[in-house]
Order: sequence, then C-alpha cells, then structure tokens
Amino acid sequence: MTRDQAEKLEAEKMIRHLCKIWAVEEKISIPSEAYHNFLTFKLWLEKRGYAHFLHCRSTGTIEQTASIWFNEELKQA
Repeated sequence: MTRDQAEKLEAEKMIRHLCKIWAVEEKISIPSEAYHNFLTFKLWLEKRGYAHFLHCRSTGTIEQTASIWFNEELKQA
C-alpha cells in the first residue's frame, strides 16, 4: 500500500466517524428524511480543526469523495 492510499483510507475512516459525531451534535437522525448539505459538514470540520482530513489524494477531488462518504453515512441517495 502506498502512502497516498494509506492517507486516503485514514481520511475515509475519520470522515465517516466524524459524520456520525456531526449528526449527533446537529440532532440529525440517520437515516433522515431531510437532505443535509456536505458544505455544512465541511464548515463544521474546519471550525473544529478536522479540515486536514480533506487534504489527501483521491480520484477526482477529495471533497467529492468525502461528499460521497458523507451521503453514504447519512443514508442519503
């Protein structure tokens, strides 16, 4: 496994974990009937010092990939 792959795996693990913490703090049930915007979550990450997990190599941009993880964790289509 390359360093880039290891960093992406760690980022995925943490982003998925942080999605759940964010949902609890925001009182969001999973799955939720409402749609939740990744940008709101990204701002939460930045405010709490977790934005560094959005800085790794990925197919496409890491923000696109993290948005997919976010939607999967919140059970959004």
